[in-house]
Amino acid sequence: MSKDGWKHVTLGIVVFILGTLAFGLTVTTYDEDNALVSKSAASGKKARLARGTGLKLVPLRWDRDEGAFMISLHVGAGPEPVEFVLDSGSGSLSAKGPGCKWTSCGETGQDACVTQACPCKADKTGKGCNSSRYVPLGRQLKPGESGAGKDTVVAFGSQEDTVTHFMEDVHMPHANAESCRMALSGGALPADKKHLMSNVVMHQVHAIKGTSTSNIMGLSLPAPGNTQVVVSRLTDVWSLVLFDKHGWFALQSMQLCFPKTQFMKLVWPREFATFMTRFYVVPLQKLEVVNNNQAYTVTRCPKFVVFDTGTTCCYAEPELGEHMRKTCNYSSKTSGLIFTLQGTSAPVILDYTASELRDPDNSSLSCFNCEPDTTLPDYHDIFGNTSVVLFGAGPMRNRYWEYDLNKKRLGVDKI
Repeated sequence: MSKDGWKHVTLGIVVFILGTLAFGLTVTTYDEDNALVSKSAASGKKARLARGTGLKLVPLRWDRDEGAFMISLHVGAGPEPVEFVLDSGSGSLSAKGPGCKWTSCGETGQDACVTQACPCKADKTGKGCNSSRYVPLGRQLKPGESGAGKDTVVAFGSQEDTVTHFMEDVHMPHANAESCRMALSGGALPADKKHLMSNVVMHQVHAIKGTSTSNIMGLSLPAPGNTQVVVSRLTDVWSLVLFDKHGWFALQSMQLCFPKTQFMKLVWPREFATFMTRFYVVPLQKLEVVNNNQAYTVTRCPKFVVFDTGTTCCYAEPELGEHMRKTCNYSSKTSGLIFTLQGTSAPVILDYTASELRDPDNSSLSCFNCEPDTTLPDYHDIFGNTSVVLFGAGPMRNRYWEYDLNKKRLGVDKI
């Protein structure tokens, strides 16, 4: 999802599209420089870490225009790596191809429509973007073949893509950290190694309609019974270290570097039965507003939190914002928030001061949007009238996150 990736979404659109995207990829993985860290005793892991072979870190950078963390991958025959939004809220791998056209009709869709070349990081006009386009190298797939989606038009919250499917090998540049200290220092490490994903279904984008033009690397959970494996199955455990303007995507757990990691229980509520893409969902036990160091419990607490790295900020229904103002004197400028989430052994607390809840790219705005003019249009329809907080990448920064697919848990530790 782009910065406005959940705007203009209705439940019908989401159900149709996410059902398509959930079955998009067949992935076989291994390392060109060595196998992934094997499942062994903790002492063995520590020894490898000390030798610099235990942490394979893929660099991320924060992009202000996308409002997301970006990851670079070598895919197809193009001369340069292609940048993708790291998106745990979708399940596809898609990128703009040569000649991609973008039609935008404004934020509301009511303005005069303009068609131009799809933009890229180097050139917003799209004219100088050929070097960063996805040029297919593998074989073209028919719709529905070898795990490819059956539809050639797929959509996210704020963009609709016309695509062709290809089977590709994808190379992920990564660095080998010599120690936890190097990984946590925030400094640059040379991404001179490559992790190979073979036989990946790629969506080459020819045309886009909407307000965003993102390339997407989907990392959502695989749906039960799905014989195809989505990108999130790179390993059984993957993790993120997110700073303000950059971060790391790790191909394994980094809990040895974050021994205080607490784990939340991932669930799939019956209210989400119509969704085919499996979001990372955690029950919310309590929400509190903090004013002048005093915490006030929100009595109409949402039921779930959906963690989505492809969304920039947090969103909730306007009724929640109104209730918080009336009963807890909530102010988007001065109030902090405390989220108490269901843990695997004990509740997990995510606490934020008002300053920590500022929009990462505009400090005058809050990153917790629960007003009629700040939250997403038709917010109730997105989640089928279920009370949900959509938790984006902005407030996920300055924390470590561990996605354990086997144990169905999401870990977090404050950096």
